[in-house]
Amino acid sequence: MLGDLVREHRRRLGLSQEELASRTGISARGIRKIESRQTDTARPATVRLLADAFGLRGVERDDFCRVALGATARPPAADTARLDFICEVASAQSRSGNVPGARATRDQAVRAARGLGDPALLARAYTAYDPGALWTLRAGAPVDATVLAEMTAVLDALPSGDSVLRGRLLAGLALEAGSDDPARVDWASAEALAIARRLNDPELLCRALSARCRYVAGLTPDRWAELDPLAREQLVLAGAAGLPAYQACAHHVLGTVQLTRHDLRMAAWHLDEAGGHATPGQLGPLDRTRGLFDALRLLIAGRVDEAERAYGGLLPEAGRARLRALLAVEHAREVPGTSVDAFHALFERLGEDAAEAFTWVLLRAGQTCAARAVWKPHVPLSLNDHWSFWTVVRAENALRMEDSVTAARCYRQLLPWAGHVPGLLGGEVALAPVDHTLGDLASALHRPAAAVRHYADATVVADRLGAPLWAARSRQAAGPRDEEIGRARGAS
Repeated sequence: MLGDLVREHRRRLGLSQEELASRTGISARGIRKIESRQTDTARPATVRLLADAFGLRGVERDDFCRVALGATARPPAADTARLDFICEVASAQSRSGNVPGARATRDQAVRAARGLGDPALLARAYTAYDPGALWTLRAGAPVDATVLAEMTAVLDALPSGDSVLRGRLLAGLALEAGSDDPARVDWASAEALAIARRLNDPELLCRALSARCRYVAGLTPDRWAELDPLAREQLVLAGAAGLPAYQACAHHVLGTVQLTRHDLRMAAWHLDEAGGHATPGQLGPLDRTRGLFDALRLLIAGRVDEAERAYGGLLPEAGRARLRALLAVEHAREVPGTSVDAFHALFERLGEDAAEAFTWVLLRAGQTCAARAVWKPHVPLSLNDHWSFWTVVRAENALRMEDSVTAARCYRQLLPWAGHVPGLLGGEVALAPVDHTLGDLASALHRPAAAVRHYADATVVADRLGAPLWAARSRQAAGPRDEEIGRARGAS
């Protein structure tokens, strides 16, 4: 359990084992020994060093130290009673906001359940970590393929037919997978929703609605219309059943719906309402969400330096969210601000996930040869809630590389996203309207009339959002295309 806990905290901060060793003064070999479970406890001095390195305070620090020092209270002796005890601890930790502790305790429950030979008990262990999860149960941790495989196997081993346990496990599977496995999330969330409706169980139905919202949000805009009725059903249901955590979840999703409509004021209102209903365990994530939303509003308003400072205080130094924020800030600037070295460091850590961003920055810096060595336009982009963001970046890279094949493909892919703002759905970052990129692509593909139309549409979207820099950029881009059309008509 100590190893799981240390690994969870390290990954949350985006640290390698060597970097954690450097922060603590513990040898890298010692860190590996802890994480590989060669030791279940640690000396008090070591525990303090780890807690300091992880930035733990208050109750979270106390929980960490208690587990690390092996000082947790002993559960009842009987195996099933012991499992129930561990599951209750995980549930309490998740409701209090101790996410790493809840996941580590849930993993302990899973290990205890494996030895009991009952799929129902293993399902109980896997569903011990309670929502209301705003989006995912992972809280920034990467998808664990082993966990997903075992949860699926447990589902297969459970008795067929409707049951609350089966529905809970299906919803948990969907939330655990997140946007990284759309097919699995579609199947699991739809099945959980169907079971919950047949059983008429309000709590299970709220869980299933959260899982379904997670699936729909990661898809293309033609499915986003489904979010509003799903969230409104959850809001009414949770209010009638006295489930405030799910009321908070519903308001969070309804805030997202308002972002798809470019209504920042109503999105902010729903975030405030979510905070009013939130349980203690949701307050931390919601505070972070509101902070990132405020940074986004600064970015949209053209207050780029202020947005950069706001993002810097909210996002881990080496995570994917940090990468998107840095790129969004650079995209909004007329002249480069963040160094190529900063993006190179993220590329070294995140690998292919950072390749498109690193290519963009290298091209902006005039390092075309280096950019060609990094760029892989043939690699498909994951269809999730960041797809439009990265496809716009790829399109801009294609234009700078003069790659007409990739540019044409991006144009076809982005056309259904006309009228949208890439990244805005997540409420954290955004690039200029998709229509502006469509205008650039249409111009490069020798479609000047289409380019003018796209730039005009981009200006409308930017004005509606209150984004003066984006609007001015689109107006400026449209001017030369109007002249080009005029010349073509005169020649004919």
